[in-house]
Amino acid sequence: MKCAVIECYESFKHVLKILVVGDIENRIIGLIIKEIESNVSRHRLLANFRMGCLAAFCGKFVELVEILKESNPSKRDTVVLLLQDMLEVVTRDMMVNENRTELIDLGRSGKDSGRQLFVGTTTRPAIMFPPPAKAHWEEERLLSKEFAEDVPTNLEARRRIAFFANSLFMDMPHPPRVRKMLSFSVMTAILQ
Repeated sequence: MKCAVIECYESFKHVLKILVVGDIENRIIGLIIKEIESNVSRHRLLANFRMGCLAAFCGKFVELVEILKESNPSKRDTVVLLLQDMLEVVTRDMMVNENRTELIDLGRSGKDSGRQLFVGTTTRPAIMFPPPAKAHWEEERLLSKEFAEDVPTNLEARRRIAFFANSLFMDMPHPPRVRKMLSFSVMTAILQ
């Protein structure tokens, strides 16, 4: 489960890196990513972010990915609205601490200059839509559902794969130093 969450987060960052090209928008996204990763490293993510709105955020991201898959230029306004909605969910509903106000103020500075976030101008776009290379998205498997076809239908096989995958991330104690390890002959003498 942890691995899937990390992969989704990294995929989302990758999508934003390709899609968002505006200066203010990139600064805001950079601050949010920095805040998330800082909280993850300090094990404070659940204390400083409300996760109740994560389902709404994920729904908007899925909708964004579907639009990116189509690459229909007429859906640019929908992409802008989705990015604005996702930003609002993160800054207003999920973030708890003082960086939230800094992000809101930075977003307002963009609105005070006469434009909304992610809209851009004709000479300086804020998003690169449609994406420059659709084949690149397919390579990243961000838009494909092939991985779902690879899951075995046998319940026992699924259980074993899940057990193995989860065991890769479990905390294990460090082994003792070789000098402190008992030899096989000493172990058999103790067990007899």
